[in-house]
Amino acid sequence: MAAQEDKAIVRGLRPGHVVLVWLTSGLRQGRAIGWIETALEPLRKTHPYADVHPTGDRIRSATGIESLVWLTDIAGLSRTEAADLMRSTAQALLRATLDPSAASYSTRTSSNRR
Repeated sequence: MAAQEDKAIVRGLRPGHVVLVWLTSGLRQGRAIGWIETALEPLRKTHPYADVHPTGDRIRSATGIESLVWLTDIAGLSRTEAADLMRSTAQALLRATLDPSAASYSTRTSSNRR
């Protein structure tokens, strides 16, 4: 799938919905952070203090296949329960990003990886 098609997938979605797109897409090729960052991009204008890239990393860490596998195989949740939990976690991370008074996360960035 081309990058242009990736953007079409998330165009018009609210940030919390990108989790559903990823979980239902069946495409696990390392594109999730890009999709999440695309969904978060409008925040650069509406919430200039929000750091989109680390937020994308945080949301991806909570919504990736690794989390899904752990929640279903180890924690014993159904796929629906796991998806609900992952969605609520992603939404909590987004809310924390949008609230400038919220306790800050670690300041470690992923600049070393890119």
